[in-house]
Amino acid sequence: MKVLEKARNYLLQLYLLLLLVGVPLFYVDTYIRIGTMKWIFYRAITMGTIWKGFYIPGVLVIVLLLNVLVDKTPKRKQINPFLIGYIVTVIISFFLMEDKTLGLEGYKGWYMGLLSQISFFVIYVVTKGYYSDNKILRYAVLLSSCYTSFLVVLNRFGIYPFGISQMLEEGMLRTFVSTIGNINWYASYLMIFVGVAFGSYILAETKRNRIVFAIWCCLLYASLLLQNSESVFFSLFALFVGCLVISVYKKETFIRVIELMILMSISFLIVGCLYLIFPTQAMSLEELPNMFKNPLLNVFIIIICLVIRKYIQAMNWDVQKMRRIILCSVFGVIIIILVILKMMNSSFVVFDDAWGSHRGMVWRVTIESWFELWKNNPIKAIFGVGPDAYASYVYSMHSETLSSYFYTQVVTNAHNEWLTAFINYGLVGGLSYLLFYLSRLRNAINNHQIKKILVIEFCIILAYMTNNFFSFQSIVSTPLLFALMGIFDYAQGN
Repeated sequence: MKVLEKARNYLLQLYLLLLLVGVPLFYVDTYIRIGTMKWIFYRAITMGTIWKGFYIPGVLVIVLLLNVLVDKTPKRKQINPFLIGYIVTVIISFFLMEDKTLGLEGYKGWYMGLLSQISFFVIYVVTKGYYSDNKILRYAVLLSSCYTSFLVVLNRFGIYPFGISQMLEEGMLRTFVSTIGNINWYASYLMIFVGVAFGSYILAETKRNRIVFAIWCCLLYASLLLQNSESVFFSLFALFVGCLVISVYKKETFIRVIELMILMSISFLIVGCLYLIFPTQAMSLEELPNMFKNPLLNVFIIIICLVIRKYIQAMNWDVQKMRRIILCSVFGVIIIILVILKMMNSSFVVFDDAWGSHRGMVWRVTIESWFELWKNNPIKAIFGVGPDAYASYVYSMHSETLSSYFYTQVVTNAHNEWLTAFINYGLVGGLSYLLFYLSRLRNAINNHQIKKILVIEFCIILAYMTNNFFSFQSIVSTPLLFALMGIFDYAQGN
């Protein structure tokens, strides 16, 4: 049994390596095929594949089979009731839908069907129960995220190590980065690791670790600015606010958050200078990243942050006073940003159908579709139209509106993970899914002073939730998040 237990644990480590490193780095050279090929790779390592008529089980399936042999009487492990409610609703919604072929794997290119949702649940449960710490895995994950981020920087200055610039039209190059593919996929993947890097820097106890995590943060910041998806800036702002709020209990933690702001501006400043040095090679950026790469703006932010850091170091720490200062500062910064955007005649301050690359229209249509579903089929409004069936339902109600904006492109989700869940899994599934994340966020806020690793989980979940308010589940981000949540649950008990 000891041999089987060791084999199970080693195979779980191998699976997590393939998931956290292999899936992001797995690469094909076309915009359309990369999503499908990543899904095939993920499905093979997770569920298995058919080769010459024979079923070859995935690594995760083998882990489960070994676990059955090892644990004859498995211990009952507490699982978040909201997650159980979510996965049960997913299964119910699948059996209620007409097109079960669509629901099984999901829409082509996205593949967020029943198999994906169940696999996320299994990944979390298995990792939570049987993970064992592994330095090699940690270093591999850190280096792979650095590699993907560095590729983004190279791509935006016209350097494509895999020759992809010759295989994609210029229009596609703006929305295709690194080994990930679509910039929205990359944004979700990126913000997970920005959360890891934030928490790691805040908790770093040695000077060497602080330097390593500072370099990591700078590289992630640079790719955040250059990947050209503006949703990440809202997520980054929310992450800074969240970190400041939980840092009020300790002066050293607060100073670390200020240092993270300094690192951000240093990274943005370097990118801005590179744009001045290589203007012809650099790709033009959207409104927000273009504004934040301004060298003068970043020098100003660095000076302000250094002054604040020096003031904080000298002051007597008062938790209540700091809460008031943070609250006033956040509101002040929001007002200043809104005034600047208004002066620039930015589209961000006008919420209409065109807002956020037509997210305004997609969200409006999504909300209208759910209320129409409630009138026409209350059961499906409660349990959903089925896994990854957003497009098939919403287009049946609003195809003319959507096609007038997106032409032949199909909007497969609401570009808001939480709204998409309410369509696919109904009121019960949508609420369960949202409350699962919020409950973990609440646990991290309440217990991070006792169990420090919860600072990292807090950063990850906050970054993912706020970014995916403008984005969606994907094979390069959501299963990684569930694996990390399983690791955090393991860590809390060890």
